[in-house]
Amino acid sequence: MKSLSDQQYLKALNLSSLSSLIFVFWFGTTLPVVLILSCFIPAIMWVWKKDQIEGIDALSKTIINIQLTWTIFVFLAYFFINDILFKFLLSPLMQFLKFDSYDSNLAINNNYIWGGIILLNIFLILINTFKVHSKEKLRSFLKINFIK
Repeated sequence: MKSLSDQQYLKALNLSSLSSLIFVFWFGTTLPVVLILSCFIPAIMWVWKKDQIEGIDALSKTIINIQLTWTIFVFLAYFFINDILFKFLLSPLMQFLKFDSYDSNLAINNNYIWGGIILLNIFLILINTFKVHSKEKLRSFLKINFIK
């Protein structure tokens, strides 16, 4: 049975995924290179208490897998939105429809889209923290098992 401090450590381990926000604001970008840094603090916490807390191994692997998958998702979303959707589909369509006020150099990677992606990540981390608190298994619709 896990002690109260062990349960709190597991919740803190999950919340440590929010460290990506520190790196995003510090470096001023949501590039995947910066977002992958959100795996470092959970990995350090995992290694530090690896043999001391029951269940930390599975939880840490799940958290890191979710964050790695999230980083890949952000990279693909960035590529899809900016390079495929905007440049190859939306821009030619707007020019075909003769929208004169349309700025073809306008980038869709504005604060609203990236803010939404970051808010979704925060929401998922908080949901998973509540699952850790209630001792439920973490689930994510966006997870590839890199670490088994």
